[in-house]
Amino acid sequence: MNSDLILRKIMKNKALLTLVLLSGLLLSGCSKHSTDMFFKYATFTFFDTYKTEVLYWQFKDGVRVTDKWNPAHFPVQVADNKSYVRFRIDMGGIYVGLPTINTDNIEKDTVPFRDFLNWAAQPYEKREKTKRALSESKRYAELDFRVENETGTNTPLLIITRKTGYFVSDLVIAMRPVDVYYVIAWANMVKEAKDKGTEL
Repeated sequence: MNSDLILRKIMKNKALLTLVLLSGLLLSGCSKHSTDMFFKYATFTFFDTYKTEVLYWQFKDGVRVTDKWNPAHFPVQVADNKSYVRFRIDMGGIYVGLPTINTDNIEKDTVPFRDFLNWAAQPYEKREKTKRALSESKRYAELDFRVENETGTNTPLLIITRKTGYFVSDLVIAMRPVDVYYVIAWANMVKEAKDKGTEL
């Protein structure tokens, strides 16, 4: 065997050993943070996703659809620097959901949700008289929001319509007042953690 061939085998084995050692270090428990950070930068996902108590239902023919998929929990994406919260549903290629709430602009960004809660707190008869005005307001039109009293139960609902593709029906979802309240609560919780420099 000539010396060049022996040298190549040694170098190949060293390279393989180095690769195995590096992989082991990256996958070990003591460097989980490093692995997570590498994954975030490699995939440009500078947020963490949390399961929430916020529920939503598909909405059809004036009522919430109840089946094995409904209601579902609305996941929330929280920026690593806690600058925003985004309630998003993964539709397999696109994300749809609520408008982003910036933690430095909570008062302004939560106005549509607070408008709904104020409307929902009114008696049914008053809600019926005022639902069209709120649904047709400029803010709600821009967000594809509207309000409805559910047929049969008279439950006040925030209705959100989202485009999911050219050849697919729009996604129409409904949220109850308690779920909209939780959206605002999540935004405030993230802002408080940001202001105090604490983790969620």
